[in-house]
This record gives sequence, structure tokens and C-alpha cells, in this order.
Amino acid sequence: MPVLPALSALRLILPSLVGPPLATYAALRVLVFRLPLFVALPLCFLSLPIYFFATIALRRFWNAREAARNGARLLPWIEDPSPLGTNVVRAFVANFDQGYLGDHLFGWASKYGWTYQMNIMGEDVVHTGEPEYIKAILATHFNSYKKPTESAFLTDMLGNGVFNADGDLWKFHRGITRPFFSRDRISDFAMFDRHTLEALGALRERLASGAPIDFQDLVSRFTIDSATVFLFGTNVRSLRAGLPYPASTAYPIARRGNDPADAFATAFLAAQVHCARRARLGRSWPLLELFDKSHARNLRTIRSFVEPLIDAAVARAETTGTAVSEAKEVLEGETMLDYMVKSTRDPVLLYDEALNILLAGRDTTASLLTSTVYALSQNPAVLAKLRAEILSVVGRDRAPTPDHLRQMRFLRAVLNEVLRLWTPVPFNSRQTIEPVIWPAKDGQVPYYIPANTRLLYSVLVMHRRTDLWGPDALTFDPERFLDDRVRYLTANNFIFLPFNAGPRICLGQQFAYNEASVFLVRLLQQYSGVQLAPDVQPPESRSRWPGREKVWMKAHLTMYAAGGLWVHFTPAADEDAA
Repeated sequence: MPVLPALSALRLILPSLVGPPLATYAALRVLVFRLPLFVALPLCFLSLPIYFFATIALRRFWNAREAARNGARLLPWIEDPSPLGTNVVRAFVANFDQGYLGDHLFGWASKYGWTYQMNIMGEDVVHTGEPEYIKAILATHFNSYKKPTESAFLTDMLGNGVFNADGDLWKFHRGITRPFFSRDRISDFAMFDRHTLEALGALRERLASGAPIDFQDLVSRFTIDSATVFLFGTNVRSLRAGLPYPASTAYPIARRGNDPADAFATAFLAAQVHCARRARLGRSWPLLELFDKSHARNLRTIRSFVEPLIDAAVARAETTGTAVSEAKEVLEGETMLDYMVKSTRDPVLLYDEALNILLAGRDTTASLLTSTVYALSQNPAVLAKLRAEILSVVGRDRAPTPDHLRQMRFLRAVLNEVLRLWTPVPFNSRQTIEPVIWPAKDGQVPYYIPANTRLLYSVLVMHRRTDLWGPDALTFDPERFLDDRVRYLTANNFIFLPFNAGPRICLGQQFAYNEASVFLVRLLQQYSGVQLAPDVQPPESRSRWPGREKVWMKAHLTMYAAGGLWVHFTPAADEDAA
């Protein structure tokens, strides 16, 4: 890993920064004899903005010409008088730093429609929340798009793992992970239950002290313990590292040790926030962190946590004489990492894939559970109905089974409604490989999207559109998946994409449903209510928007509650616990 990861990405924009001044200087030396340096240097520097503005103007002229030649038109532009789209960049950064998630996108949509384009530091970028276009990107015209490569803002963190790779490398990663999401492996309810009971034991211990608990921290520990067993066969036991107390004088502040799982979690969060900020800065991000070593330190912490687990798996394979081969069979009790080392011993490939799967296994389910408990805290009637279904189908103390989950339609509806309103991965992106034509929603002239255009698409925006989900789209109501409002979804199933779609659909979606379901069943067997603890919620993380969430929902690579989700739980009545 380089000490300054930005240097590796800087090469992508360096030619456009250095080329024009050097070319101007060379031309002056050839065309003008002994031009004074105090005249030559300003001309060289002036060539840079001239180059950028000329490039933008020529590109737009060419794209408009190609659109007309194809009987199409360009998408509407966000009005931004700043030449390099700095106002758009500021809007993205301001929303990330202090805004309500996605508000700027809804604001632009109200003026330009659900699909438009913008200038981000000289780069033409398209944003859409339109299901038909997202369907084309993910499924019907999958081969016309790829993962974005120009900004490379995730490369130093996720490398060329399954989420960041394309082409044959993506197929390789997909192939070596698919066998571990077979029906029997994603239904390992004994594993889910074992980790759930350990998490609930930590929850009981905390609540017994009278202090509230950061539920987001709890389920993040639960999911990383579960994910490391599933992936590495090694439980990092982050739950045993101790839960944090609120930073309030009313409660003791736990003195945290240097547990590797805690250090990993802290570095992992910081690295994701850092990468999310990069995405909002466009191609200019390398310039803003040339001398920032904090991200490199976080990457080293992450690596120091994951690499020993990979080394152990490689050592086991070499000790047993396991050969690298194409034809492989998943053996009984084999971990995903043990299976992967039968395909490759390349430490970079193994590290990238392990970290990608760890991200998916930890953060997405933790996000889903955090948002679910928040929603239940604000909707006690939904909690009561869900708990009644759990007690009726599973009972007060039995472990849930796959058959139980199939019977609990309201539980699935609750999870789906949470996934709709608080999508774990609210924003994503692709890039066109070739020019594409999108039909216009107004039935008029279609839209032309040039090759190599970065496309941002927001499932969060699509999930909250009243024209797609009905006038109550912003209301949390799981019944919409059970009553006649489900007609919106049956008419177009591409309006609901919490796990993506097409060839890159999330392999672990049923794993996430099962893990979250087992946890909620066990939780509501023991507790009949949940209340926010606003007195200990960090002031800077409380929602500033009346009528919306009471905590601040943000997103890096996945959605999370800023400052945690501090809650109290109401133990079940004695007769329920019997």
C-alpha cells in the first residue's frame, strides 16, 4: 500500500494539469524568440483554464452533434454558473456534511426531472432515479456499462474485489464466492442464533446497569463476529471487547482497550467516510489529500486486521498440500476463505475479495437492523403486531427455523419497508462503455448518453418517489407490501432494488434477510418495546429536520446513524418471558 494513496490516482488527472502549460511553454520557445520569463509563465498558467473551458465546450458541442445524428437529445443540465461545477460539488459536500440524506437530489429532481446531468469539476456526470434507466444499467443492457474507473476513489480501499471489479476479474470473484451462498449455507440458523444470543447477552448486561445502549454498535459487533466465522472460520469476538457507554456525565465512560476488532471498526468507518467524500468531489479529490496521511493509516489498520486471517488460510492449504485448481468442490465445514485459496494464492486477490465480502457481511445487515429498530421505536403499533406474529409462530423461547420465517409475512414486510425507506446502499454508480440511447419519459425525442459518462443512480430516491409508491411513500407502513398498495410494486418490480439487480445482484440478499430475521425474532421474544435515549444521543448527531427521523441518517458506502442509535429496551412482561 502506498503511504499516500492519492498519488496513485493523481496520475489520472496529472496529464490534463501539466500538459497544457508544458505545451504552451514549448510552443512559445519555438514560435517566439527570447520571450521574457515574466511574460511566458503567466501565459503558461493561463493555458490551463483555457484548456479546461475549451475542452468542456468542444465536448458538449460534439455530444450535441452526435445526439442529433442519432435522432436524440442531451439530458437537461443543472444550472451552475461556476465554470467547473463547483456549486454542484458544494451541494454534494454540504449534503454529506450537514444535510438530510438526498435532499439535494430531490431538489434538483423537482426542477429538472428524475434524470439530469451536471458538471463536476469539468466532468459530465448523469444522475437518475428512474427505474427504467436503472433497469437498463443493471440488467437489460448490462454489457453497455461498467464500474467507474476514472475517479478510482475506492481502489485503495476495496482494490479489485467483487464490488469494484469488472469483466473477467469480476467473473472470477463472483465464481469463487457464489458456492457459499447456496441454500444450505445461507440458512445456517444455528450460527445466526449463536451469535444473536451472545449479542443479546451483552445487551441485557448493559441495560441492567441502567445505561442505554448504542444499538448500532451492538449489531455491528454481532455482524462482524458472524461474518468472520462465515468468511474466515475465526470469530474475532468483538462483542467481548466491551460496549461503549454514552459520552455523558450521567454514566461511566468505559475505558476501551486496544482490541483489534475495535481498532478495525474505527478505521473501517473512517475509511468509508473518507471514500464517500472523495466520490462527491469528483476527479479533483487527489489534489485535496496529497498530504493527508490519515486515510493511509486507516488502511494499514484494516490490513493488519485482515491479512493475518488470510495468511492463516494460505498456511493451512499449504500444510495440507491443497493444490490450486479449476475444478473445486465445497467441502463440509470449509470456510469461504479456505475455498478461495483453492482457486488462487495471490495475496492481493485474496485480500481484496475478503475485505469486499467482509464489508457486505458486516455493514449492510448492521444498517438494516439499526434502521429497523429505529423504525420500531417510532411505530409502537408495528412493533406490537410484529411481536405478536413472532410469539404466535415461533413462541417465547424457541429458536426460529426457515419454516418459521416463511410463515411470518409481516416480519418480511417490516424488513422490506425498512429496506425501502432506509436502503443500506442508497447511492451507486456505473459508467457507459459505449454511447447509449434512453427513451424519454414524456414520449418525445430520446436521450443520448455519450461513451465514458459516469452515471450516478439513487435507489433511495427511487424508493421514496410518490409517483411510484403512492402519496404516502414517505410514511413507514409495512402493510403496503401486504395490502392493495402492493400493486405499485407488481406493476414494476424495478422500483424496489435494495439488493441491486441483474448479473451483479447481491449474492447475500437471502443471507441478510435470514440473519436480520433471526436477530429480530430473538430480540422481540425478550423485549416488548424500544425507546430512543435522546439525552445521550450526541448533540451533533441529532436530526435537525422536524417531522423526519429523530437521529441523523447518513451514508458512506452504506447507510448509518451518525453518532450511533442510543436506545432503551422494555423487557417483556413476566408472563411473556415464561
